[in-house]
Amino acid sequence: KLTLLTTPRVSGVVEGFSYIDEIIYYDILGADKGLRGFLRIIKEIKKRDFDISIDFEHYYNFTAIISRLGGIDNMVGFSVDKQFRRRLFNTKITYDTTQHEVQTFYEIAKKLGAPNSNVNLEEITTSSEDKRIVKQFLEQNNISDNDLVIGVHPSTSQSARVRRWLPKRFAKVIDALQDDFGAKVIITGTSNDKEVINEILRGQSLHGNSPRPSHFQQPTTNNQQPGENPIVCTDFSLKEFAEVLRRCNLFISVDTGPMHMAAAMKTPTIGLFGPNTPKKWRPYGFSGLAIYKDLDCSPCTKQYLGQISNCKTGECMKEITTKDVLEVAKEALN
Repeated sequence: KLTLLTTPRVSGVVEGFSYIDEIIYYDILGADKGLRGFLRIIKEIKKRDFDISIDFEHYYNFTAIISRLGGIDNMVGFSVDKQFRRRLFNTKITYDTTQHEVQTFYEIAKKLGAPNSNVNLEEITTSSEDKRIVKQFLEQNNISDNDLVIGVHPSTSQSARVRRWLPKRFAKVIDALQDDFGAKVIITGTSNDKEVINEILRGQSLHGNSPRPSHFQQPTTNNQQPGENPIVCTDFSLKEFAEVLRRCNLFISVDTGPMHMAAAMKTPTIGLFGPNTPKKWRPYGFSGLAIYKDLDCSPCTKQYLGQISNCKTGECMKEITTKDVLEVAKEALN
């Protein structure tokens, strides 16, 4: 029996996989915040009497401590120099900082008997209702099966602002995708990304287009040309969003979660990198591409050491030009 301990924010990704028998949610920023929530999770772990814990965390100590206090004797996890957590593991796997994170995670699986073979990302499972909702959304925006659809994800969480690219350059890229490629562009994000998205849309307006910034917008009118206006998509669940990604012929994103979701949905994906290295974090798979200038100061973000960039200038992202992105987009579409 396989039980997954995770946070509610990823429920839309992990629910539905047939090989996961049970999911325990640790709402560490909400209902389980503080000591009471910590003790609740330990109690949940204890009563299940697990034979083994497999810990994919590489920095924070609390996941390993939960397993130990939960009474699990056989613990497997990463060994990173100078970290307390590695002392709690019976079986230690050296955390490889030079290869992709997917391959590094698979080292744990191989240690437990998985075959030494190529690894593919698992598609996010969706329901017929998810498909229906997205189909309706596409129809409302006059997107047919024959249209070239390109997704653009321009934003990140506030803590990762340094990974963002200049909105005015995204606006120019979207112009070119529409005018030169004849694409219908979907700008994706959440309600927290509206400031960034609106800045892009204002840049679009300066280039002669009239943006349609709404999820449940009305269909385009007869005098609007295919691909003329970007469509903004900010209100979907994760599973519905996965279906949007599946429909895209190409997805262009800064270094953030939706980029990895697109790769999992087998959509050709371009990641824009600066503070992180694509050697470790590029969109995984044969159709994953990365744009990276490899400045001397990069990577300045190293999650496995708890090192988050405090860069104020973002030169690594400024070095990426609209020409860079459009050339790689053309390569991906060909």
